[in-house]
Amino acid sequence: MEAANENTKRDRLKVIRCSRAELAAIEARATAAGLNASDFIRRAALGHPVEIIKLERLHPADLAQLKRLGNLLNQIARAMHRGRLFRGTIEHAEAVMDELRLIIRDQLSRWKNANA
Repeated sequence: MEAANENTKRDRLKVIRCSRAELAAIEARATAAGLNASDFIRRAALGHPVEIIKLERLHPADLAQLKRLGNLLNQIARAMHRGRLFRGTIEHAEAVMDELRLIIRDQLSRWKNANA
């Protein structure tokens, strides 16, 4: 089991040089693949599949709603970390998660219909 840990332990650093435009492109593609730049470069260099997920842009009203819900989730997380999670907070968190599910489900169905 120790050999497996040694193979996955990432304790080596390789610095690469790239232009500002190249770095921006790498970071944009990494974000589109749902990875950080390091994971993206490592996977691409080792020949692992890197799937770029193309989604249509969110409707501005949906984006505003997601931002509002994100702020609420941050407030709830802060309350949890401070040990101030009360019944009302839990119910509020559940309501926020329900709204997020609805928005995400709606966006995914729009995407599926557009790409069918």
